[in-house]
Amino acid sequence: AMNIVDHAGLSGVVHVCVGSDQEVLRGLAAGKSREPRPKELSEENGHGRGGRDDAQEEEKDEKRITFGAVFFDHRTTQYLRSLLLLQRLGLLRGGCLVAADNTLFPGAPVFSHYLLNSNRFSNHTVCTLPVTV
Repeated sequence: AMNIVDHAGLSGVVHVCVGSDQEVLRGLAAGKSREPRPKELSEENGHGRGGRDDAQEEEKDEKRITFGAVFFDHRTTQYLRSLLLLQRLGLLRGGCLVAADNTLFPGAPVFSHYLLNSNRFSNHTVCTLPVTV
């Protein structure tokens, strides 16, 4: 993943975290990261701009990371667990795009059921043809 980010010229914008989703997400929610986050993440997330008088809380918010998009491509049986953790930790911005691979085959029925029956998400299924190289 890091090589792809570098090749795309996005190493100053994208931060690749290595570890289990539980470990990485809990660390990000706590404001911890193994490497410094790119400057753009803290500037563009909109946290800490107005609405509070407490400078210490504002500084804490500026360091807090949230996601405008997440992509799941790990074990489909773990998708819902990961999504619920993101929600519980407050890491999803309003209007966040949640994309997941392999939800139809081999399938992620529990994840799909949750999304389809939740009033928090609007759903779109995109089917693609297999690519042969």
